[in-house]
Amino acid sequence: MTWKLSIEQSQLGGINCLEFSTAEEALMYLKDNPRLPLHGVEGPGARESLAPEPRFLIQCRESSGNYLLWWKADDKGYTFNVDEAGLYTAEEAGRICSLREIDVAWREDEVRKCAQSVVTLYDLRRFGVVSILEGTPAKRLDNETPDK
Repeated sequence: MTWKLSIEQSQLGGINCLEFSTAEEALMYLKDNPRLPLHGVEGPGARESLAPEPRFLIQCRESSGNYLLWWKADDKGYTFNVDEAGLYTAEEAGRICSLREIDVAWREDEVRKCAQSVVTLYDLRRFGVVSILEGTPAKRLDNETPDK
């Protein structure tokens, strides 16, 4: 019997089905691609053997405007970019969130359903992006330097 993994394609809005001849191959694929949003698993004993533990992102509620501020992995600071956010087990997330009232854990799979790419005027100015219509670069802020 084959094993089937249904992977949610968030950018395309569909489900991609992958087939494997053994549970070990399917599990290895999941381990090699830990950020893939797994939508479903089919195969003998699939739920027991392949269903990954839920992972959590931790939000610091001291955010700016509508942007959420996420913990990075390994206590490496914070980020507004959900793709740079750290992934934590339920145990880790519970421990971290018990230390400060301003931190809250969210299931990664639920957050990924809401994630979207954005570009801010701040980013355009920071990198000196040129407007094709205006023919001039966005005005750089005085204290900014482009990332190299």
